[in-house]
Amino acid sequence: MLSEIKAKLEDLLGRQYVSAEPVDRIPYSRDLFSDSLKVYPECRPDLVVLPGSTLDVQNVMRIANQYTIPVNLIGGGAAVLAGSIPVTGGIMIDMKRMQGIHVDSNNLTVTVEAGVFVTTLTGHFKELVERENFRWRPYFTGAPGPSLNNATNIFQGINKFAGLKYGVGLQNILSLEMVLPDGTVFNTSSAANIFGANNWMQGPGPTLTYWPFFALGSLGVCTRITWSLHPYPDTYESIWAYFEDFTTPTECLIELLHKDVGRGLFIMPAWTQAAYSAETRYEGIRLAKASPKYMLGMGVEGTKRAVEYQGELARKIIKKYGGRIAPPELVEVYRGHEQNIKGWGQSNSPRLMRHLGMIMSNMGYLSVDQVPEYVRLCEEGTRKVAAYMNYPEHGFGEIASGAQLYTYQWGHYVIAEFIFAFDHTSPEHVKGVWEVIHNMGAVPWRMGGGLWTVGREPLTSNITGNFYEAAKKIKRAVDPGNIMNPHVAFTEV
Repeated sequence: MLSEIKAKLEDLLGRQYVSAEPVDRIPYSRDLFSDSLKVYPECRPDLVVLPGSTLDVQNVMRIANQYTIPVNLIGGGAAVLAGSIPVTGGIMIDMKRMQGIHVDSNNLTVTVEAGVFVTTLTGHFKELVERENFRWRPYFTGAPGPSLNNATNIFQGINKFAGLKYGVGLQNILSLEMVLPDGTVFNTSSAANIFGANNWMQGPGPTLTYWPFFALGSLGVCTRITWSLHPYPDTYESIWAYFEDFTTPTECLIELLHKDVGRGLFIMPAWTQAAYSAETRYEGIRLAKASPKYMLGMGVEGTKRAVEYQGELARKIIKKYGGRIAPPELVEVYRGHEQNIKGWGQSNSPRLMRHLGMIMSNMGYLSVDQVPEYVRLCEEGTRKVAAYMNYPEHGFGEIASGAQLYTYQWGHYVIAEFIFAFDHTSPEHVKGVWEVIHNMGAVPWRMGGGLWTVGREPLTSNITGNFYEAAKKIKRAVDPGNIMNPHVAFTEV
């Protein structure tokens, strides 16, 4: 049967874009979870295909549906999502050939195909600013640069938070083009382009743009995504402040939101910022040790007068809560997140892992008043593990842990994240990792905040409570044969 499937795919896509050779299949069979943590064994796909168009993806899905063969999807391969390698073999779709970028300067949108890297899109708009003085750009913030806009990373990599002005990256998506498991093309939302014309802006029923949210490619293949464009600011400024604890900057961040000051507001441990910013591990250690425990970062943008006014108000609020404003020369040192503050996609996650080793984190949707308890429980869950209990300093070193906080939904609630990093080359450090993961992962569930993580057993499901039950019903409806990324996002479907 496999040879028959391969022959059909070669006829439709071209022989050079279909392979069953071991040398081509091996790179898609392993990731950090299979290599370092031994969470699950590596598993090779039976076939690797590289579609070059939406029609190619349709043809792959039609054949897969006909033979009920599993289909897995990979984006940039940069994010540790525990869902980018197969569980049961089958077909692996690599989206790298789909590189189209179309800027609609009249409607102020950009549509990108599934193989476009975040940093590629950022570079494209920087060139437009410099070459044509095109003063508009997408705003997605925080995405790891090597991740793709689409494929499995459509909502995994492009989801960081921009404060009140732009909302979360997800809220800047106007429409999706998806290929469902049966090969049907499905267009969502008001900006969906069908037969060369956009749909009316306020049609009946839900837009459905967010429905593949965190599905890890289990509901279909996103082949195109359309982003809204925002004005390129006349000027902008980054503001960083130091705090000795986590609670005080949280209270400060709330007041900044209430005053509608700034964007890209977040709180993070000094060691995380040091790892993002430093070029070398030694530089990161020195930067972390020279900084107080937590940092609040934000940006202000607009006209020169607006930036001056917002900057002055922000500093006044920060000082009210006892924060120490970082001087301009030190802000330049924090280059890892500086591009994020300015609204451009950037790539700091690989640097973080290079300096610190393996990174584990959980995230929970919480109300602001729940955050202190969340942080306390996460810290307790990491430091009571025998392997790390007596480690002298949970800062930048062989072990590091700490909370981060992002604003979401215009400040109505927040995303709290707790990060744990360790040197994965040490057997002693690896030994206690699963206990840490279990303890950290249990916290959002216990608090009823909804866990933000990934699927695949033995990891927890990526959506909680009634949302997960609803998502399973959608999965059964669009993919009754369970061929799309089976047993990854929906482990028991």
